[in-house]
Amino acid sequence: MFDTKLVDEWLRLDQNESTRAEIKALVAENNGAELADRLRSRIEFGTAGLRGRMEAGFSRMNDLTVIQASQVGRRSSRPIRAMMTHLVFLQGPMVPFSVGRLNAACGVMITASHNPKTDNGYKVYWENAVQIIGPHDKGIARSILDNLEPSISAWDVRGVLESSLCHDKTQELVEAYFVQLLKLSRTRTLNPRADVKFVSTAMHGVGHRFAARAFEVFGLKPFFPVESQKDPDPEFPTVIFPNPEEKGALDLALAEADKQGALYVLAQDPDADRFAAAERQQVSAFRPVRHVDVANAL
Repeated sequence: MFDTKLVDEWLRLDQNESTRAEIKALVAENNGAELADRLRSRIEFGTAGLRGRMEAGFSRMNDLTVIQASQVGRRSSRPIRAMMTHLVFLQGPMVPFSVGRLNAACGVMITASHNPKTDNGYKVYWENAVQIIGPHDKGIARSILDNLEPSISAWDVRGVLESSLCHDKTQELVEAYFVQLLKLSRTRTLNPRADVKFVSTAMHGVGHRFAARAFEVFGLKPFFPVESQKDPDPEFPTVIFPNPEEKGALDLALAEADKQGALYVLAQDPDADRFAAAERQQVSAFRPVRHVDVANAL
């Protein structure tokens, strides 16, 4: 048996026909276990924001749970929800950079980071341009529970680009990001002479064009990309988990490094806020660079 009150509540709140149909199908199948799994608990908001499987249900990532997370200040629910529908492929660090640059109250990034392809997430950065920590996560979680009833306008995303509340500053902020990055280059005149070869993989995420431009800004010779992992692809066809720290995730990058005679392999996770590296030790042997060594180098 399943709790029909929870089903009724979901169908009352959810206005997305696709996810409504999922719950109706489970009811028709009398799949009480799956309904209980999806409806009896609520997806938790923590320091990583929201993260979970993309499906219907209070414990999953979907339009309803994102709206509920976005309307903690009821008045702002419509523009925030609307902006969530106009996503741009940007690397993760662009979000906190933009929060600081614009003196914004917060930043939101839709990403499941290095989770499996079935997942998605909702990451929040505070006004200090840092991913939220306690007690802010608990405060937001309480506010979500106080605002579970979506406003009618929260589902209406038509005309968002014409809204006076929506400003697309993507290109402006990207350019500002690389201007700031250039200030960190202290060997700009020497870098073009460096003969060190790098291989870089974006792990089917958004990092390639940003990493390539960063090399250009620093005056370094272009790295060798892993072509099969260079472009965004939510299916992650060449890896089981798109986490550069996962065993086997760098196999294609290491093979490319052997082919090119590269000394270093660089890797980012799909939203480019996780970094891993490997260094050649012998002719065809690489060792992972420890986190502490990367931190010291930075």
